[in-house]
Amino acid sequence: MKLKLYVMDIRELERADLCERALRLLDPVRKEKAMKAGNEKDRARSVGAGLLLLLGYVNHSGRNEDLQILSPTRIIQTIEDEEKKRGRPLAEGICYEISDAGKPAWKGPHFNLSHSGNYAVLVTGDVLVGIDVQEPRRVLHKSIGSYHSFCKLESYLKCTGRGIGKRIDACYAELKEAEESGEYYFRNIPMPDEYDLWICARIDKEVAK
Repeated sequence: MKLKLYVMDIRELERADLCERALRLLDPVRKEKAMKAGNEKDRARSVGAGLLLLLGYVNHSGRNEDLQILSPTRIIQTIEDEEKKRGRPLAEGICYEISDAGKPAWKGPHFNLSHSGNYAVLVTGDVLVGIDVQEPRRVLHKSIGSYHSFCKLESYLKCTGRGIGKRIDACYAELKEAEESGEYYFRNIPMPDEYDLWICARIDKEVAK
């Protein structure tokens, strides 16, 4: 099983000039989603996720689950340099479908995106993957529990390709069963400023050999 993690601090993208520069690089689906964002912060998160998608699309080989906070400016430059070498926009190569649950998938590696607060994150892999990042939230509805436990649950549900389609307690019960089954891999990645980040992957015994 090969998983690769990408984490970006999106705050640079709150600058209008840098955000516009990044928008020109995105594929039409991500660009449209970013343009519909309600404010600058939401747009920066959406654009950051789109940049990570491009980076992961061309640089998904190997395995790396270590935390490294990436700079939007450096990623933009990397993508622009790669486009010059290839002589075409990288976004032209991205073709993916959105499932009924809203999860995108492309041909090739599996991937999943998330963003919250100051961070956008991406995981790619040779198996089904899910990722979730949550900014610190001290007060959640009592049925949901802490943002730590909810983050882990979200990573699992995204790995399965489903959203929360039933009672939250039933979702947590399903998560517990998934952990006990040994069919899923879970990893918590330590983040700055008390953010929480979880990766979930479906263990494929054939891939693992």
